[in-house]
Amino acid sequence: MPAHETVRRLAEDYWETVLEANPTIATMLGDHRFDDRIEDVSADGEASVRSTLARLTRRLDAVDQAALDSTDRVACRQLGQELGDAIALIDHRVTELQSDQMTGLHVALLISAPSLAAPDPESAAKLVQRLRQVPTALQRAGQRFLEGAGGGRTPARVCIQRSLNLIDAYVGSPVDDDPFVRLPGPDPDGGWRGEAEWREALADVVRHQVRPAYAALAELLREQLLPVGR
Repeated sequence: MPAHETVRRLAEDYWETVLEANPTIATMLGDHRFDDRIEDVSADGEASVRSTLARLTRRLDAVDQAALDSTDRVACRQLGQELGDAIALIDHRVTELQSDQMTGLHVALLISAPSLAAPDPESAAKLVQRLRQVPTALQRAGQRFLEGAGGGRTPARVCIQRSLNLIDAYVGSPVDDDPFVRLPGPDPDGGWRGEAEWREALADVVRHQVRPAYAALAELLREQLLPVGR
């Protein structure tokens, strides 16, 4: 395979890895293949992603730089930096420190919700499936926070308090105004007649799964992380 084509394939495979590991971002960007998935922040999940990134790095290292033009050499350097940064984030266990009000999964899901949309009935159904996975995702996030604290990587107390303020405000808000319930759906002018049923399904999942999961995470933050906060 020509070196130029190898670089192009590597870039495509890297981006595919990013999207698959970050399905919420994929949805925000209009790629709806992963709408029924949610981020896996468990140690095993990150280890799987790291393995893929390492394989891509080895492929990049094997590229014959002398056979590339200046544009492809720049692309290789950029791709190498991206791969190195992504691996470093996993190796430094940054997820264990993301119990704050800015970078954690619990915040990212809420912030991204207004930017999500279901362009067709299939995507709408998939997004309901994603929401059903919020309890598992938040439970895994909480476990990572505890693992970090158990290893001496304790969070800043003020950041935990701010996370609690955010979660408490969310859980106490009207369900009708919930960002997950208000996700934009398919255009009814296009013939879709399932919006009312879809909204009811969203609200049901939010009431019985999403919000209890956020409340459980808040309890973990309040009872187990806040006392050891710096």
